Amino acid sequence: MASKNRVKVESNFLAVKEAGWECAARARDLALAAGKETAIRKVQQLNDQRGYNLPEDAIDSEKIGFQSGRVFIGSDEEFWWRFFEYGSVYWPAFPMIRPASRVMRKVFLGELGGHLDGFIRRRASVR
Repeated sequence: MASKNRVKVESNFLAVKEAGWECAARARDLALAAGKETAIRKVQQLNDQRGYNLPEDAIDSEKIGFQSGRVFIGSDEEFWWRFFEYGSVYWPAFPMIRPASRVMRKVFLGELGGHLDGFIRRRASVR
């Protein structure tokens, strides 16, 4: 049975903890912005290609905790959006939330992986 290896770092050094939180929050905010932009761009493509008039302002994002977030359809009539996302018997799928989620994951991991060490060194004044 394969299990995911998770690394849990605990430190009593307050500056390192704060740097981790700050970096994760910054990465989350950038990922949410990129995900929402991707989903809106997909809705615009769908409107242009198929002549629909889907509202772009139905795409919304929210923060969940300090490092999580989601992009979702926030309109009152959200049940019919799933037919565009997953398709139906009569028309093919035109996903918008799933590509946004993939972009969010790439941006979050790229931002966190590339800048965490720098945040820690600056906050902890480590040379």
